[in-house]
Amino acid sequence: MRYNFNFEVCRFILLTVEVFQLLPLICVSFLSRFFSKKLDVGIGPDPLINNVFHKKSLDHKGFLSETFCYKNYYVTDNFDVNFYSNKRLALLSTLILRWPFLYCIFKYRAIIVYFNGGPLSTKSYFLWRFEPFLYYLANIKTIVLAYGSDVQDLHKTSNYLFKHAVSTDYPNHRYRRNKIVSKVDLWTNRGSHVIAGCDWIEYMNHWDSLLLSHFCIEQKEFNDSFKKRDSNSTFKILHAPNHRTIKGTSYIEDAVNSLKLEGLDVELQIIEGVSNQEVIDLIKNSDLIIDQLIGGWYAMFAIEAMSLGKPVICYLRNDFLEFYRTVGLLELNECPIINATPLNIKDVIRTQYNQRDLLVKFGLAGRAYVEKHHSLDYIGSHFTCVLKSLGIEPRIKVN
Repeated sequence: MRYNFNFEVCRFILLTVEVFQLLPLICVSFLSRFFSKKLDVGIGPDPLINNVFHKKSLDHKGFLSETFCYKNYYVTDNFDVNFYSNKRLALLSTLILRWPFLYCIFKYRAIIVYFNGGPLSTKSYFLWRFEPFLYYLANIKTIVLAYGSDVQDLHKTSNYLFKHAVSTDYPNHRYRRNKIVSKVDLWTNRGSHVIAGCDWIEYMNHWDSLLLSHFCIEQKEFNDSFKKRDSNSTFKILHAPNHRTIKGTSYIEDAVNSLKLEGLDVELQIIEGVSNQEVIDLIKNSDLIIDQLIGGWYAMFAIEAMSLGKPVICYLRNDFLEFYRTVGLLELNECPIINATPLNIKDVIRTQYNQRDLLVKFGLAGRAYVEKHHSLDYIGSHFTCVLKSLGIEPRIKVN
């Protein structure tokens, strides 16, 4: 009972603070529209590695951009602005002064955010509901993306195995459902432009433009990494789960252990909680990459592996493949990913083990696929079209 009382007191205090913050924020947001913004695009605040590549894609197209976040993540710390570098001061100033939000409205002409929301959504009781409106007052355009759990209302998915996996890995996800639904509705209706793709289309109500996914990568870093390994050496498989049940890790482990009992010289390396650079180094020394067996589409890990010329196993749902072919984003049999499910993963691995020469073909096709659909130039061109449609031209001319 004491805990509940303290919780209600804290909620009342936070609610009171935000009530008194709202009117000043409305006034300051409207005032900021008359100030010249130094940068074209701000990207954040979720500390996702794809934000770093989005910045590079925009820079290549002549836009002045910046990444910002509240905290670094183990995958990468390569963000331009970290609002929580001084945690005690940052938390206090965020709650009382909302300075990360103020920073954004006076610095950027547009921001790229996820359905979690921008800086005003963090540690917010109800102010997050007004964030799109405040950007409108500040004359800041909002480009809204998804990344996964920010849109995953499990009532909407027909993938029961994925629903089971999320319930196993993240049982508290059910308590976030109402807020997820509210934020998806809010940003879908109030964002300037919504970009969809990946398996997120299953959870989204509407989009203004569509990609296979917004993930992109700088391929030139990996140009010297393609190597054909000795066919007599140990067959090295790499798997990097950030969510073990969701990625189907146990099915992969069981399959590899069973193949070892058959006498196959196969080795599975599972890596977790390491930096992106470490992941890249391990991909280079692997024969086969396994992304996930549950979700139904590929993500950043698979893209990095394909960019390095490595064959990738991943579960791709047929309805997604058919949809992306129908709308013209994919050609028939264009995606070089080796499709597998928990029920056939052992047979698929065995086939790749016995036909190693075909792995080179998959690897080369993967590099071409990433260059076409996930290069900085391709994703940057899409962002450019979106920004221009919103009245934002690049400040720097590029050849």
